[in-house]
Amino acid sequence: MTSATLAILVLIAVGAIAGLVLYILLPPKPPFTPEQAINDSIVARQWAGDLGHPPSLPIDLPSAGSVDGGGSD
Repeated sequence: MTSATLAILVLIAVGAIAGLVLYILLPPKPPFTPEQAINDSIVARQWAGDLGHPPSLPIDLPSAGSVDGGGSD
């Protein structure tokens, strides 16, 4: 067995042991519930500036042209 082969085997073994240690020490992730998804969606909408509309109502968007919704002059 050459030194290069031995070095590769040692690196693989060290990586496997490190992966096993991390798997044992890190806590499992809690399951993602639909309630969390709804709450995250509401928070994202609020950050996007949609503070006044509940999720079930349609949002009125201004028409193309100017800021006040009017057409071209």
